[in-house]
Amino acid sequence: MERSLLGILAAFRDEGFTYDFRTLPGGVVECGECHAPHRADTLELHHLERLEGDSDPSEMLAVCAVTCPSCGIRGTLVLTFGPESTREDDDVLELLDDARHPGD
Repeated sequence: MERSLLGILAAFRDEGFTYDFRTLPGGVVECGECHAPHRADTLELHHLERLEGDSDPSEMLAVCAVTCPSCGIRGTLVLTFGPESTREDDDVLELLDDARHPGD
């Protein structure tokens, strides 16, 4: 898999993650198909790839392959982390990490 945002998105798309999900306030993610809002820790997380920008290491991204718990659509969610992150992305990333490591 090419270690760029476009390469990771293309690989996920090839695996059937074709819709775009987006973050909302409060650790909530909106489905790219049915537009249902869900707490991030209720999504099924298949893959999470972290990237840092080649020219600017502060450009940090987490590229997630997820499934909507309501309609079953598979899609991607791109989150910022580090110094450039948003509160919404931080909340979602924390909940996704919690869901990956229950009991930690």
